[in-house]
Amino acid sequence: MTTREESETDTKGYVNSTFISVQGEGAQVGQLHLFVRMSRCNLRCEFCDTPEALNTNDKAMLFVDDKVRTVPNPMTAGELADVCKHMMEETTVTGITVTGGEPLVQPLFISRFLDLLGEDRPPAVLETNSTLVQSLETVLDRFEAVSADFKLAETGVPGYDEAVALRFIELAAASTETWVKVPFDENVTEERILDVVGRLKEVAPDSPVILQPIVTVGSRSELSGKAMLNMLVVASRVGTDVRLIPQIHKFIQVQ
Repeated sequence: MTTREESETDTKGYVNSTFISVQGEGAQVGQLHLFVRMSRCNLRCEFCDTPEALNTNDKAMLFVDDKVRTVPNPMTAGELADVCKHMMEETTVTGITVTGGEPLVQPLFISRFLDLLGEDRPPAVLETNSTLVQSLETVLDRFEAVSADFKLAETGVPGYDEAVALRFIELAAASTETWVKVPFDENVTEERILDVVGRLKEVAPDSPVILQPIVTVGSRSELSGKAMLNMLVVASRVGTDVRLIPQIHKFIQVQ
């Protein structure tokens, strides 16, 4: 008969990669984080910049000690925790970012993984597409912050339910530090941004809203700097904490 500790350690999940890099998005931009990128996503955004993590794969890539190790998937939560503990012993990080794919497709696995890291681990941040409310409820107490996307259909996100996303963000913001990223491109009007920021501020008035220009391969945006600035000016009419933050990791060309 297995013990509870053994069953937690043996919980399996699909991991795309682990690596240490600068946090290039959101309210903690510029910090050094350990990234755990999970495989599988329930959306198919046209601007997705990690298509390799959309589906399950048979191997995970672990960037450890300046080398790339590949290990079979699915991994156990214990195996992942051991790798991450070693990485954090070698390099001091400010936080742990659990990203994807969509991490909440595998809520039990990420809960077990974070539990096994122990109470003295760095703060953990959940990067999510804000669609899986029930999964959020099961993992929310493991995270010190939530970086929640609010997707716009105009940018190429078919079937995105904005009402569900608003419930998700309201739940997260009521429990822990939360910020909301709104990816936008040349297809999004100023009127649309004004409406979106207004609704976000209704459900999460204390959460920063971060306007994130969508960039293509090569770190270029179809928007001019002036157009980005105008979006910020418009959005700031209804929000006291609205920020314009491009993805800086793309500009410095790191993961």
